[in-house]
Amino acid sequence: MKLPVDEKDTKLEFEMSELYEGVCGLSGCGGLPASIADATFYYDESGNAHHVVVQGGKDLNLKKEDRIFVLGGVLAQHGITSDELRTAMGKNSAAEIKSAKLLHGDFCQVLRKENTNRILKLILDKKWLVHFHMVQPLYYAYVDIVDSLEFDAANHIYLKDALYRALEDEFAQTLALFKRAKYPRVKPSDRDMFLNGVLEIVRHYVAAHGETPWTRLLSEKLSAKLEDKGGADGLPFLEGNDLTPHSWIDCYVHFYQTPLYSWPYNDHVLDREDTIEKVFNKMRFTFGGNPWERWRMVDSDDEPMVQVSDCIVSIVRKYFLFLEMDEDGVIKTIEAFDKYQMANLKLLNLILGLSSTANNRLHIQICCGSLAEKMRRIVRAYVPESGDEYADLLKCRPTE
Repeated sequence: MKLPVDEKDTKLEFEMSELYEGVCGLSGCGGLPASIADATFYYDESGNAHHVVVQGGKDLNLKKEDRIFVLGGVLAQHGITSDELRTAMGKNSAAEIKSAKLLHGDFCQVLRKENTNRILKLILDKKWLVHFHMVQPLYYAYVDIVDSLEFDAANHIYLKDALYRALEDEFAQTLALFKRAKYPRVKPSDRDMFLNGVLEIVRHYVAAHGETPWTRLLSEKLSAKLEDKGGADGLPFLEGNDLTPHSWIDCYVHFYQTPLYSWPYNDHVLDREDTIEKVFNKMRFTFGGNPWERWRMVDSDDEPMVQVSDCIVSIVRKYFLFLEMDEDGVIKTIEAFDKYQMANLKLLNLILGLSSTANNRLHIQICCGSLAEKMRRIVRAYVPESGDEYADLLKCRPTE
């Protein structure tokens, strides 16, 4: 996105209606249940690297812990006060409720914490829903390669998964190749070099991993396209663009815009993020040609609902990081959970299931399809199976 040079007098118009219709075309235009149709979306974010760039021509800025970004929080018809939040969390101090202080550790460790149990019970008690926009930044950065190679729709999403796996598995070679090609702004003169490099990475991955559904896709579908050097049209998403060389993702602003135009008839309250706020303030949001002003940014210590959002988004992000493990490992780990961990997992899954049932647009995922599918399977597999079990889960106490 290119912003106006004269930010005093000119704003870049951001018309949302066509984007909203596009989202509806993919997932349906159904709204929220009538009881919460005008509820407010509250947001915080977790895993925010701000951009993905090669620093000083050497290393990528993205840290391992930032390989998943989540923006989201709670959707609520009615909020609560700071005093009510502190009471629910069992805190006497006037200090802000923050996940960084209360929810240390990985997903398995967080499920052992009473703070996790308290935030989940609060959400269930208030009948709030959880919404999120989850992104794997490197998946997002790689997809233009597959999009440029003209595959049929049936194989498209799976090829993106397969290429992501290969490029991540051979990341040192991927980084070196992308630096040589000045990705994502590949010159036509560098096309052969770039595609040959991707093909070499793919072949090395296939040789190292043997016969799997992913290696079959790479061997049977992707390799041939790479050998064709992108066809007559070259690489439309990588050549002739105005993107910045070595900047794989210039700014996360697109990730913040998506939930706004996905839900244009609701108010949106976001934790203040200076970089995004500056960009938003240079824009004039419109819907159907009319000004759209249903967003605002706030300091989290002034808005308890953003503090709730901070906690649940941190938990959701750690859940996705946990699910990056192979599915057999995920299930083996879950089956070894103690009673309190399992109770918290089932309460969390119940919340996520109720939220996606209300409208699947509440959970936007730009990631490997296999990861999104794994999340859906695990959410469905571990939930309370009866009202009695749900009552028992609510009474469960931390394991001594």
